Amino acid sequence: ARFGRSEGDSLPIRVRRGTEIVTLSGTVRLGERLESRLAPAPNATGKAVRIRNGIMRGVTGR
Repeated sequence: ARFGRSEGDSLPIRVRRGTEIVTLSGTVRLGERLESRLAPAPNATGKAVRIRNGIMRGVTGR
C-alpha cells in the first residue's frame, strides 16, 4: 500500500480543537481511483469541432 500502510491498519489522526491537540483513531481503507482525461484533437475538421462543441456544451448552435 502507499505510504507504508495496509488495509485495516490503525491510523492515528491528530487534530487541534481550540488550543488542545486530540488524537483520534482511524482505520486505513483502500479504494481505487479512476482518472479520465478528454483532450480535443488539434487537427479536427470544422465539422468535428462543431460536433464536439455541441456534445460538450449541450447545444447545436442552431
